[in-house]
Amino acid sequence: MSVYSALGMQPYRMKSGKVDTTLSKPGKAAASGDPINANFVNNLKTYVLTPDGANWKSNGFYSPWNTAGVDCEPDFKAGKIPYAILGNWQPDLLSSAIVATAQPVPGITAGTYGNAFGSVSGALLTSFASSKGNLAAAKSLLNYFGSRAGQRDYQKIEKRPHANAKASKFGNSFQKAFANAAGLASIPQIGSYLDGTGGNSWWSLAGNYWYRVAINGENLTTTTTNLSALLKANVVAGSK
Repeated sequence: MSVYSALGMQPYRMKSGKVDTTLSKPGKAAASGDPINANFVNNLKTYVLTPDGANWKSNGFYSPWNTAGVDCEPDFKAGKIPYAILGNWQPDLLSSAIVATAQPVPGITAGTYGNAFGSVSGALLTSFASSKGNLAAAKSLLNYFGSRAGQRDYQKIEKRPHANAKASKFGNSFQKAFANAAGLASIPQIGSYLDGTGGNSWWSLAGNYWYRVAINGENLTTTTTNLSALLKANVVAGSK
């Protein structure tokens, strides 16, 4: 999502800690909550697409879709690509023989970033523990995981940024770097908006869009207009 967001598209926009549900009508001026902003198509044409007859294709900044996902890591280590989108399962990428930092995907304008979903660990206590006679033990375990000591022990294994602020100073350099990046550009991951209507989830729409316009040569304007309508429908459905 970070790259799309940097270019001007994301599943929903946040305003004052909530999803912005102010959406434009077809043919009307853009609104603050529109998932696709007015500059998105021009940014695609400028930075990641090149003309191909009446339509467009990838300019090579992004390689053709690689479903096996085997190229990014070795290319990053070899210095063939400027950055890689990493997860907490890849700490070795920042300890290899390259100079690198962990930071949000940069935006089009200096000092701005593409939004990403914050990555911390959480837990909740359900009625299952009470129904099995384990409520006291479950509460004790949950309180431990929420404590500084519990977070330190848990994140030695799970390796995400610490959810407990007092424990965060004990994280390794990779966790601290991710926590800093998350603090600069993260938005909440809200399933009711992402899961979509009629099977049109953000996850399927985003990948399918790139394939259609950059690889399959479909009309950029039409495809983007259709995507905008689907994402707006997801925002409306998620708000109910």
